[in-house]
Amino acid sequence: MMKISLLLYTVLIFTWGVSVLNGQNHDLDTLPMDPHLRRGKLENGFTYYIRHFEDISMGEKPGIQFQLIGPGSRLEDSDQLGLAHLIEHMLVLMEISEIGDMAQYYSDNQLSGWIMNTGDYRVKYQWCIPEGHSELFEQSLKRLRIYARYDQIERALMDSALVAKLGRTTVLEELETKGITGALTKKKRFILLNRPKGHRNIDPQAKQLEIQNIRSFELESLVKFYRDWYRPDQEALIIVGNVDVDSVEKQVRAYFSDLPMKNIPKEKSLPKFQKQRRISLPGSSQVVVLPSKNQDVEVELYYKRNTDRINDRIADKEQYREKLLASLYETMIKPRLAHLHEQYNAPITGNVFQYEEPFPRTIQIEALKTSWRLQDITLFKPAFDQIMTELQRVYQHGFSPEELQKAKKLVIKHLKVELKTHRRLSQQYINHFLFGGIPLDPEDEQRVAIQLLNTITAKDVQQYAQHWLDAPDRDVVILLPEGIDASTLPNDKQISDWIAAIKESDLASYTEGKTRGLSNLLSDKELAALNEVSYTSSGIKSTGITQLLLNNGISVLLYPVANPKNLGVTLYGKGWGGADLFYGEDKTTALQAGSIVAHGGVGGWDKFDLARYEKNTGVQVSTKVLEDGISINGKTGASHIEGMLQLVYLYATAPNRNKMAFVDWVNRAKKRVKTDHMEKSSSIYTVVKSEIMGQTPQKKDNLSMADIEAMSLEKTLEFYMEIFRRAKDLTFVISGDFDVDVIEPLVSRYLGNLPVKGERPEAQTADPKSGIFKSFADPGNQYKIALIYAGVFSDTPTNRVRIKVLGKLIDRIIYLRSRNEGSYWGLNTRLTLDPSTFCISITNGRSGGMTSVADLDVVEQLVKEEVKAVLDGNIEDVIFRNAVDTVRMQLTRLLNEPKLMSDYLLSQSQTNLPLDMLWKELEVLDTITPADIQQAARRYLADHCASILRLIPEHEIK
Repeated sequence: MMKISLLLYTVLIFTWGVSVLNGQNHDLDTLPMDPHLRRGKLENGFTYYIRHFEDISMGEKPGIQFQLIGPGSRLEDSDQLGLAHLIEHMLVLMEISEIGDMAQYYSDNQLSGWIMNTGDYRVKYQWCIPEGHSELFEQSLKRLRIYARYDQIERALMDSALVAKLGRTTVLEELETKGITGALTKKKRFILLNRPKGHRNIDPQAKQLEIQNIRSFELESLVKFYRDWYRPDQEALIIVGNVDVDSVEKQVRAYFSDLPMKNIPKEKSLPKFQKQRRISLPGSSQVVVLPSKNQDVEVELYYKRNTDRINDRIADKEQYREKLLASLYETMIKPRLAHLHEQYNAPITGNVFQYEEPFPRTIQIEALKTSWRLQDITLFKPAFDQIMTELQRVYQHGFSPEELQKAKKLVIKHLKVELKTHRRLSQQYINHFLFGGIPLDPEDEQRVAIQLLNTITAKDVQQYAQHWLDAPDRDVVILLPEGIDASTLPNDKQISDWIAAIKESDLASYTEGKTRGLSNLLSDKELAALNEVSYTSSGIKSTGITQLLLNNGISVLLYPVANPKNLGVTLYGKGWGGADLFYGEDKTTALQAGSIVAHGGVGGWDKFDLARYEKNTGVQVSTKVLEDGISINGKTGASHIEGMLQLVYLYATAPNRNKMAFVDWVNRAKKRVKTDHMEKSSSIYTVVKSEIMGQTPQKKDNLSMADIEAMSLEKTLEFYMEIFRRAKDLTFVISGDFDVDVIEPLVSRYLGNLPVKGERPEAQTADPKSGIFKSFADPGNQYKIALIYAGVFSDTPTNRVRIKVLGKLIDRIIYLRSRNEGSYWGLNTRLTLDPSTFCISITNGRSGGMTSVADLDVVEQLVKEEVKAVLDGNIEDVIFRNAVDTVRMQLTRLLNEPKLMSDYLLSQSQTNLPLDMLWKELEVLDTITPADIQQAARRYLADHCASILRLIPEHEIK
């Protein structure tokens, strides 16, 4: 979300330093280098940063972050465009091949996945591992040594077949995917930035030159870039976490001291590069109309200006203060703009966002962007006037001292959170290495921020806003869905006249609107009518689960877990019945009931009231009507459990009869129907569910205009209440930080008074199909394949564990094989376990790289070869161990995360499976062997379980 968080992130990752450009010097007495940072440079020029730091955001598993920084694309010659990116791909894929079976083990046991990306200034290889894992730590250093300089890479870079397989193909595949999704954004940015012809970062045509070069470059150019720039003086290693700094420094020296350094290294001027990338603004305004695939008309207002800033480094306290000013302004303008859409049938629909647009720093342009969506194109001027009126109100009157004090507290609050994360420190070290910034100790940074915030007045923030609104470069971008007439849109002169008229008006100062307090969702009278109902309570030995059976037949499972991540409390509930209780157009109406109720609110509180309640308390509750049931989910902190249960009660008993909200919902639904007609690629998983598992897709979103016209508020609410009344086997699971003795009477009072039948339906399951070999036409003309193994099994903890380990083992083997074969995305394996049925599907969920039926044939053959190897017992011990460890980690994670545990226990309860199955599965994992997995493979990966489904363009269907 682009609220205050984006700007705060920018504020918090920046660093301070002496400006090395233009001969500038600044007083840095109060901005000392972090005394706890161990920074060094080896004799060969290799730089390292080691910082002992405990990231509390990682919760119960504190992590150690590794980053290797290397040469970016600014160092490319004209015949090397795109080759820094290509070398990144080849290094990653070759390293996966080098470490072989361990690659998936590292991936599964890291706290965050590999992040590899190439920018103008650097390439970055990054991941985070749990602390206390010496094997992963040692291997991380070995792997980063490969990325820093790989003896085999030069030979590989001269192998045309290998370069085509691991380099050209995978980079083009990535660029093709990004090009499809980002074409509109690139075109818009090109126009906004004065159409800079030939600018590599901005001109779409220049990007085509890069793509053309990737297709046709000479291998000598590739080798030359690697030899010239993958050298120790262009690289830095960053390690941040709970580590012994002295010990780690010795390891770093041992691994990286032998990196070879050229006698006469090649150099490229950084100031010259930055001068070439600078874009000048024209000093004029414009209106830009572009097509959009979204359903709403979107409007973006930009104020732009040139800046001498060339990167995110903050060189002195004054620049730091400017960033704090920006953060305070965004924090204070946000609630003012929010009021513009906090009403039904308003011209503006959804949130209004305002923030500094993150243009590439190298172009030296910054912009203030305000964006909103329109209810209807005819409401363009009223909406625009509302936005500009609020901005001009700030221009004329500024903010109140009370608003400023609230904003300062909020900025400090978010700062304190950000200061406790790895990313803040590591980004500072990157900026120090690349630009000479000075990283601060978190306590020093907090002290400086508080000092500077104390110097900022409301007048300062007003002047900040005025400076932006006085900028002559002002653009209005209108993103127009297909089918909307553009002839009625205003031109630049009209918009300029509107703005001038608002500027000339004498606006009143801002008065904060009165909002209803929601300290109690229920009135005293309503609370008095809710008495605790009788219930029975029973515990399940060794699990910590308490099961309540309420007098109205509702079952409630309580699983208390104190978690250092402070994840709070989650509630998951589901009952059977749903829209299947109705037929024809009534069923269509019933499927929309949950959405309509959420839009209108409950208990006399509309959705805007409830949004404020959520903001103040953290309480979230939502309901969803499914074809076969109804679900109700909630989340809150430990101190607001009663509020969450009150809101659950209101959702089930007191939906608002809000006619204005219903009209607003209908108008939005009609707009979706008008615009949601594009052909999209089908999901291969949807086809698997339909053909193999017999699960028909939900019909909720297949609305027609006639369906909407036939709906009425009264009928919708009647169906909604009936679905709750007739819900069978309504079960709730509450997991998280609570005391069972405290929560039991609350559950009895609120859930015990829900008017439901509480019957338990007969279990109905359909066995999955097998032996299906079919091709289907894909509306998006893509090529996808799924190889499926499905059937029934004896549902015991032993068999469940064997299938899970088998699924993970197959996933590892096939993913690594597909990556080694040159697939950028790799093949993925998905395991679905229902009571007594299983389905293992191996797919290319993303179609990237698949351009023909022959490509799908290759995938099919690859999967069959690897499955046969497992059937023959060719199971590497390390792969087996990794699969077992990963399954154990996934099961153990359930015990500590309330959301996951709530979902798991609800599923177990409603499928009549033992609630203590999890604990029994963990016991089985301790004794499982490779022979067990081979036996499982022969049973569950047998030919009689197999099916193959393909999605291909219609013209390929025979």
